[in-house]
Order: sequence, then structure tokens, then C-alpha cells
Amino acid sequence: MRLNNTFGLLDYFLKRWHKIDIEEESKRLAIRKEVKNIEDIFYDLHVINNKCSVLLTHISIMFVVLGLFIVSANHWIVNLLLSSELISYIIVASLVLRCLEISGHV
Repeated sequence: MRLNNTFGLLDYFLKRWHKIDIEEESKRLAIRKEVKNIEDIFYDLHVINNKCSVLLTHISIMFVVLGLFIVSANHWIVNLLLSSELISYIIVASLVLRCLEISGHV
């Protein structure tokens, strides 16, 4: 009994926090049922999610490698080039995270 009350209270707060409107959700579900190729859309989102996850793993490894190279670089030109590469990886990482957010996995 207590567990049901806890889940009900949690559900109530989540609905208030996300401002879930039951009527709007039912409209969205009705629109979703009308889409004929919804499975294809979900498959495409799944592919995007997998590719973005792999790319984000590569970017994370490159952050560490470039950090080590920047620390050990002795010349300012090398430091500048490595820093610009690190900044470009940060920009790409933000785009990849946005793709993950669009696909609904963040």
C-alpha cells in the first residue's frame, strides 16, 4: 500500500514538473497511431543513436589523447594547433549530444 502511494506521489510530481497534459498526450498518441511508417522512423533514430554513441566514445578518447599531447608539447605553435583541434572536438561533441537529444536517448 505504501509503495503504491510512493509511486503515485512520484508520478504526480513528475507530471507537474514536466507539465504533462493528459489531453495533449492523447492527441500525440493519436497522431502517432496515424503514422504508417513509425517503425522505420524508430529504426532510423536507433541507427542515429548508435552512430552518435560510437562517435562520442571516439571524441572522449581524443580529449584524453589531446590533453596529454598539449601537456607534453614544447613549442607554442604545436600547442596552438592541438588546442584548436581540441576546440573543434568540443564543437563536434556538442553537435553529437544534440543528435542524441533529438533521438530521445539523453
